[in-house]
Amino acid sequence: MQREGFAPNSFYVYKQLYDANGAPIEGAYADLNGDGIVNADDRYIKDNGLADVTLGFQSNFNYKNFDLSFNLRASIGNYAYNNVNSSTAQYALLQDQQVLGNIPTSVLDYNFRNTADVISSDIYLENASFLRMDNITFGYTINPLIKKFSRKQHSFMGRCSKCIYSYKLLWSRSRNF
Repeated sequence: MQREGFAPNSFYVYKQLYDANGAPIEGAYADLNGDGIVNADDRYIKDNGLADVTLGFQSNFNYKNFDLSFNLRASIGNYAYNNVNSSTAQYALLQDQQVLGNIPTSVLDYNFRNTADVISSDIYLENASFLRMDNITFGYTINPLIKKFSRKQHSFMGRCSKCIYSYKLLWSRSRNF
């Protein structure tokens, strides 16, 4: 959503209502404009898809013949709309007689039945900040026994070795620590 006074790429959603126990009520949204009808005019702009801070860090360490290098990157303060959950985390999809399918385990968090009732809820906005170690290399240099031969470097490398985040989006390899 683009609107003057708001950050670019903000989300235009309905404000989810909750029962006395704090559980979301399926299809129940706040009437933000007070006209007695919940419709598209009651959507509001919430959160920003762009990060407040994007950073990276790379370092090398050497001790005698050993070396260690790594790089990190982070995105802090951004939000993502979890469309996988908004479109598939409903029990009604289990009752489809035409297709055998799976639904995400997040259906247990909200107990929603129908996709159309919840697709634009702000409940699916999640903090998408992360810190990720992309590469790590540990090496050892073997000095030659005879001076005229070159030195040999042996390394062990890891790619996508660690990611710290709190959101539930599908991200390939993110859980492979």
